[in-house]
Amino acid sequence: MYTHFTGLPMHLAALDQMRRQMDSSFNGFGWVRPVAAPNHGLVDTGDAFVFRALVPGVSQGDLEVSFADGTLTIKGSRTVEAPDGFSAQRQERRSYSIERTFELPTAIEPEGIVAELNDGVLTVGVPKAAEARPRTIEIKVN
Repeated sequence: MYTHFTGLPMHLAALDQMRRQMDSSFNGFGWVRPVAAPNHGLVDTGDAFVFRALVPGVSQGDLEVSFADGTLTIKGSRTVEAPDGFSAQRQERRSYSIERTFELPTAIEPEGIVAELNDGVLTVGVPKAAEARPRTIEIKVN
């Protein structure tokens, strides 16, 4: 049996409706479907920490990077709306917001933090304080 509004068999229409309800239930919590979830990573290069996040469709003005009390925080959002005068019949791109916090395990130089957004990839460089950087100890011979 087919539904009158989608042309899908009844059991598939019910599953689609359940998926849409689950999506809308988690929408207010900043959760998104896995397809749209930004991937991120934090790497220790020795002299610095480098954070990278995939944030497709998020503009520079919709991102915020902050550092306080040893914690790096990245916030951002993307809003997807139908153009003026149109209504969306089906929307596969989702609006979302993200907030990620990373507690950094060593002292850093806050004034040296740099952030760059390029082709949907946010890169944040966080230099370690001199005392936290690895160093080589010279061995003296007597």
